Amino acid sequence: MYGTHVVIGLQQAGRLAEAAAARASDSARAWLIAGEAAQRRGDFEVALRFYDRIPRNSLAADVAAGHASAATVLLQQLHRADEAEARYRLGLATDPDHIATNKGLAVLLGISGRRREAVPLILSQCRQGHFGVDQLNMLDVENGMRYETSLLEACRRQ
Repeated sequence: MYGTHVVIGLQQAGRLAEAAAARASDSARAWLIAGEAAQRRGDFEVALRFYDRIPRNSLAADVAAGHASAATVLLQQLHRADEAEARYRLGLATDPDHIATNKGLAVLLGISGRRREAVPLILSQCRQGHFGVDQLNMLDVENGMRYETSLLEACRRQ
């Protein structure tokens, strides 16, 4: 019974977020929330469309957050690594210090065996005070590859 309430709640939240975004189409935050709601429902293509609706003249951090969120969906749910990398790079072009974008691209590069390219992104996170075990592990990995085999294999199949 609890599961049904959660699904209904997510659907209702999604409809409300969509309606709010449609009414305030120039609000980056509204589109971010609508995208997150669609993502939580498992509507990944819909989430991508919502993230794409974020106005490019919004705050740089909001535009970068949209690109990072879209890239995360592309990488982790849809396993489209090349598209994810392009979106992370768009986010960095908008806001080079955006933490989620730096972290996401560093992870993607790490699982792709491109650790040398990931190092500046990891160091950027560290300089901003956002570092932990994940970042330290990525700086000290055998042969420059972070082993996330299931995600890497899923991307290879696409």
